[in-house]
Amino acid sequence: MKKVLAVIFAVVLFSGVSSFAQEKSPWSVNAGYLNSTISVSQSGVSASIDFNGFFAGVAYDIPLNVENNAIQLGAYWDFKTAKAGGQSSSVHFLRIPVHYKYSTPLNETVSLFISAGPSINVGLFGEDEPFEDGGLKRVNVQIGAAAGLEFNNRFFIKLGYDYGVTKGMDLDVTNRINAFQIGVGLCF
Repeated sequence: MKKVLAVIFAVVLFSGVSSFAQEKSPWSVNAGYLNSTISVSQSGVSASIDFNGFFAGVAYDIPLNVENNAIQLGAYWDFKTAKAGGQSSSVHFLRIPVHYKYSTPLNETVSLFISAGPSINVGLFGEDEPFEDGGLKRVNVQIGAAAGLEFNNRFFIKLGYDYGVTKGMDLDVTNRINAFQIGVGLCF
């Protein structure tokens, strides 16, 4: 998996750095590392399980009437895997973020952007029936924020964090799924 991410990063980096400044496209593709944590707590006792993996997907910026402002819609495939109790398990989700995005130029070739908004996560499939009673919820909602740098209106790097606002597991205890992402992307 590390080799695949390294190749994706190299291709995107080469494409972004080798191009001249150009008109920004509203479409982008991006991929990267994903770390999700399922936190469970009851009566002052808490535990967590980390799921590591990657994400890949597309986004579209709908420009608003105010310069440098947009609504960003996305569709991402999230693959997560965890090891607990000597066993490993993996799960696949479709993540659909709807973020407000603001960007500002730092110079002729570099822009800073920030975004925030909700994401809906839909469980697709996984090993060992992860969405059965007492398992992961098939649908959960997170609220998140991201920030990044865009180069030549073409290549970007991004960090993001999503906080679970609905239950992540079908349990009668307090629980949520939080996620950290770091990735690279290309506008096309």
